[in-house]
Amino acid sequence: HQKLSKKVDIDLNQATTGKHISTFRDLQSYDSIKSEAIDLATKWGIEPTFQAKRQRKVKKHFDEFSFDHRFENRRVFLSSTEEILHRCEELCEKYPKVLSHRFVNQFHMILDLMKHDLKEDMSIRQLFEFIIKNYAFMEADFCEATKEFIEKVNAKYRRKIGPVAWSLAVRFLYARKFDVVRALTLFDQHESTRQREGLCRFDPMKEPLYSELLTGKFTILPKRDSTEAAIAVFTAHKHIPANSTHQTTLQGMVYQLDCALQNPVTQKSGIVFIYDMSNSKYSNFDYDLSQKILTLLKVS
Repeated sequence: HQKLSKKVDIDLNQATTGKHISTFRDLQSYDSIKSEAIDLATKWGIEPTFQAKRQRKVKKHFDEFSFDHRFENRRVFLSSTEEILHRCEELCEKYPKVLSHRFVNQFHMILDLMKHDLKEDMSIRQLFEFIIKNYAFMEADFCEATKEFIEKVNAKYRRKIGPVAWSLAVRFLYARKFDVVRALTLFDQHESTRQREGLCRFDPMKEPLYSELLTGKFTILPKRDSTEAAIAVFTAHKHIPANSTHQTTLQGMVYQLDCALQNPVTQKSGIVFIYDMSNSKYSNFDYDLSQKILTLLKVS
């Protein structure tokens, strides 16, 4: 058998006795084979170690990978709302066939509604189960209200202002808690004020509006208040009635307000208006303009 086993083309049946082969074949348990191997290795002074089987690596999805992730700091999660929404906008632009342009507003609404329910020990799975359970109705209600608003506004104003954009409709619906009737009333007041004051069509790059904007008398601050509302400041001492008409001043405000209200955070949280009268004189004060400013802010 020793000579036979040294051949290159050795046949196992020829090199071993039938007894040994039958014994090996009759063994039913791998554990018993492993146990005998360990005993034999120990008897011969060989350390009985076995190579560990390499674990198969499988790419996991986010919900599997972060199944037990906990929100350790709720404030950090909520303080980055603008960053989250900005990222959502980037994703909408990158994947227009997958994400609707309405996704940003929908996501912000969900985030705002549930921010008081977010707990430090809440996992990813619990978060999404909470959203599905409590806010599954929102997609239908949100879209239906917006569609109804657009249909009614287009039917009434289409010839004057053209079709209303989805983002503009959401802006007025936000201001009235998605009550379509109240939102339509606000829109009517908004259009009436703009038509009356000549605020519908203007170019910020042309005079006298260009110079008006450079005065800085009205500005939207880069920071927000504690409720995430935008902060608008009208600095009275920079306003000289003799150098600027009401229409030009209001156009400068409208231009900046429209830009600010494109942000979903501002649409939901609103704008805090500050009329700064520090260092101002009687000559800087214009009662009629102040009244028009207040009316404009109510309907913007």
